[in-house]
Amino acid sequence: MLEQPIPYRPHYCVWELTLACNLRCGHCGSSAGAPRPEELDTAQCVDVVNQLADLECRLITLSGGEPTLRSDWEEIARAAVARGVTVNMVSNGTTITAELAGRMATSGLANVGISIDGPQRIHDEVRGQGTFQRTAQGMMQLQRAGVRTAVLTHLDQSTAACLPEIHQLAVDLGAVAWRVQLGKPMGRLCENRHKLLRPEDLLTVLPTIARLKQSSPIWVDVGDSIGYFGPYEKTLRRSAWGNMRDQWTGCQAGRFAIGIESDGGVKGCLSLQARLDGCEGGRDPFREGDLRTQRLAEIWFASGAFAFNREQDLEKLSGACRGCRHQTSCRGGAKCVAAAFTGALTEDPYCYHRVARLASRRVRVAQEVRRGAAAALFSLGVGVTLGGCLAPVGPEQPEPGADAS
Repeated sequence: MLEQPIPYRPHYCVWELTLACNLRCGHCGSSAGAPRPEELDTAQCVDVVNQLADLECRLITLSGGEPTLRSDWEEIARAAVARGVTVNMVSNGTTITAELAGRMATSGLANVGISIDGPQRIHDEVRGQGTFQRTAQGMMQLQRAGVRTAVLTHLDQSTAACLPEIHQLAVDLGAVAWRVQLGKPMGRLCENRHKLLRPEDLLTVLPTIARLKQSSPIWVDVGDSIGYFGPYEKTLRRSAWGNMRDQWTGCQAGRFAIGIESDGGVKGCLSLQARLDGCEGGRDPFREGDLRTQRLAEIWFASGAFAFNREQDLEKLSGACRGCRHQTSCRGGAKCVAAAFTGALTEDPYCYHRVARLASRRVRVAQEVRRGAAAALFSLGVGVTLGGCLAPVGPEQPEPGADAS
């Protein structure tokens, strides 16, 4: 244990209640389906709730798998609410009946996030035939019970092509918010890498989301994996939850955020799943401890805990992150994105600032090449049009500004 506890506290917790799931979504980063061996029982979960509250946790998001497949989710949620912790849930929506929605309404859940990955055709392609209608019905049951809902959308090539349509779906389904999160090559999505966005796609995706947010009747939000520091930053991150600053201030995994796996594994973020430095044999380099055998405070305050983020050496940043003027605040972007796409933690390739700079540089280089080519051709007595096509020189060539139609 540290003699003087560090200033970091796990204010925001995402808790995988179970890895069990009734769906087999093609983009699932956890490859959810069967529960983990030795998942925490009810008494252990309630004890973890109290440990989180003792360490000043403010928000717990109950996730999965599909968290409603645990019959004791309500007891866990009520225990957290009783300790003054805000609790919400992420669900695929297909299990939510009128009875379950009623229990959610009385359990103290602040809201329920429902995953919708596009209009019916796209959603069913990813999550299974008929799931869109079942999910929409689940949202209707929640609203009838008085539960606030949000729509969560996984961002890939197919969903990026219909963002306005998905936003309208969220509005039409009665959601109070719409949140977009970047798909990463983890779990089952590793088998479908062709569906992932390319970094340069951010140049059209982020302006689209920003425009939708500015005119939307509901709250529009982006995940920490999307950004950063472009002209849309303040629009996209305006008035973040918990009065956080309206701009990206770096990955908070292991600093003010924590992830808990259903068998008691403690991580800075559940999306940190890549194997680094050639780790094999199932060892997870981001798993800091086990709540079945350790107390949370022991794990959280241990010397060297979460060192990848608490003790980060900015001199080791690479690529565009090295020397970037946002380096001290951004600290290399989202660690989960860097790990998943590069196998290291030193550069986030999905940074708007980086992509925009590279695009601007390519434009300048292309302009220089075209100017150089034009100069070379004119030195040979040959004219060049803006399209690069050879054009005749003589009286038929129109004067600048003349009608060339």
